[in-house]
Amino acid sequence: MYYTVLRGASPRKMMSTLEVWEFDFFEDYSPCGRWRPGDADLNTFDFIRQFQLDRSETYYEGVTRVVGSSHIQTAYRLERESNLTLRAIDAFPRGFPHQFSFECTFRAREELVLPWYLFHVTDSFEQSQLSVTLDPRRELLHLELPDVDGNLQMVTFRHHELFDESWHKVTLGVGHDRATLWVDCQPVRGIYGDFANQLEPRGPVEATGGHLSVARLVEYPSTVPIDLQWMVLSCDPLRAERQDCAELPNIRNVSYLSGPGNIRSAECPILCPQGPPGLNGTSGMPGLPGAPGSRGFPGIPGRDGAPGQPGSPGLGIQGPRGFPGEKGEMGPPGPPRDSSDATIACVPIADYTSINRFYLSVWLFFPCIGSL
Repeated sequence: MYYTVLRGASPRKMMSTLEVWEFDFFEDYSPCGRWRPGDADLNTFDFIRQFQLDRSETYYEGVTRVVGSSHIQTAYRLERESNLTLRAIDAFPRGFPHQFSFECTFRAREELVLPWYLFHVTDSFEQSQLSVTLDPRRELLHLELPDVDGNLQMVTFRHHELFDESWHKVTLGVGHDRATLWVDCQPVRGIYGDFANQLEPRGPVEATGGHLSVARLVEYPSTVPIDLQWMVLSCDPLRAERQDCAELPNIRNVSYLSGPGNIRSAECPILCPQGPPGLNGTSGMPGLPGAPGSRGFPGIPGRDGAPGQPGSPGLGIQGPRGFPGEKGEMGPPGPPRDSSDATIACVPIADYTSINRFYLSVWLFFPCIGSL
């Protein structure tokens, strides 16, 4: 079933080619589900958040946080060595929307020559599936997406001011059968002179096994040095018509688009004064665990330990008997005999040699006789 949006009276009814947009209603589980044109709560994919650039603990080599298009805006500076690439299935877990709008606010930091992808999605074979390509040399913007046969079809727009070093906002609206482009909230004609560029019957964007990358050169594996402030993709292809350019310093009045070729001024065309500071935000999520610290200094020597238990007896065998020693010298004479002693025991000695026993017996004999 088709739902038809009639543009109605002026200022929307400007070109017959844009009077009718047709959209399908699907009761399915696609990335956008069932929706009506103009619904405010459609699914939106914020790629600044997808890459977690807005979180202080996130670190990418060659990416730094800088002041954006105004003092209240934040941008992310990409150097050549940076690489903002992630798996497409992580960015689009339910698939890529069939109808969508794409918005990006950025600034090139130097004059560029080579073609580069502002936004690029590949399949599992790293073949291009959808891309927004800028060609500075020819001042062209290309939108490539699959047709019903899976081959890429291209829509090309020409714009002169988009390739300088100022801040710009690029907005694409892609429906079933046509695509439109706005640069700095102004509609841009295609190379054939139409604001609404016809598309061949479209096929799905395969985004389950490939990658999504931002600001990469087409022919070389290098990042284009830009300041990236805003990049979102919405399921509403008409969202591009309702966007304003209040964040751009070169757009004096805050305006929004009411249709291709028609811009209605806001009720307050002057720059309003800055308001008071807002309240502090809520506490953020707990940070990630920190890296291990460096090795500490050696500690002071500890106290002496208590004495240990006595050891067990050692193992060994008894040594052999030693050699006889040398003969000792004769001892001094004994004390004189006391006559008051009643008897003197005469004890035979058997442990001496025969000569020594003789002399000893004689010496002991006389005292024995005297006692008789």
